[in-house]
Amino acid sequence: MSGEEKHWYGLNVTYACEIKAKKRFDAQGIECFLPMRYAERSFRGRTKRLLVPAFRNLIFVRTDEKTLRALVRQGDIPVRCLMDRATRRPAVVSDREMADFIAVAESGLPDAAPLAADAQTLRSGERVRIAEGPLRGVEGLLLRSGNGERIAVQVAGVAVLTVTLPVQSVEKIESNQPQPTTKQ
Repeated sequence: MSGEEKHWYGLNVTYACEIKAKKRFDAQGIECFLPMRYAERSFRGRTKRLLVPAFRNLIFVRTDEKTLRALVRQGDIPVRCLMDRATRRPAVVSDREMADFIAVAESGLPDAAPLAADAQTLRSGERVRIAEGPLRGVEGLLLRSGNGERIAVQVAGVAVLTVTLPVQSVEKIESNQPQPTTKQ
């Protein structure tokens, strides 16, 4: 790796190659995150519970921009950077957003689930911070659903995970309230 600063980036991976890409990045010593979830699949009349990628064709890597360009050029598994339309450069995901996203994805809570792509442009709701439990400190948007309060944790318009929590376990984030830092 070069001496450039490392950032998180989202990558689109060729269809159904997310796990293969993660193995390649792991073998190269590149920090990566592939959100996973359990899903029931039917095979020959039998239902099995399998661990599958939570989002199709999406994986996150933490690397410098030079290494990122090299990853895109490697041809064994075609990958493409998610781009920032304004700058026309690879979209950087902040360490805080990524830490919160990983915390929800790895929480083990049974109802942590990806939101549909059309629901990922979250505009309404209050910014909240989870005040207790295994996700303490995670920030997100409060969403109201028919069966309870849902907290949505978004990664820069790339992906969204939601989890149902009691409303008593969250606190509103005031605009002048200092943001806690997440240890890396």
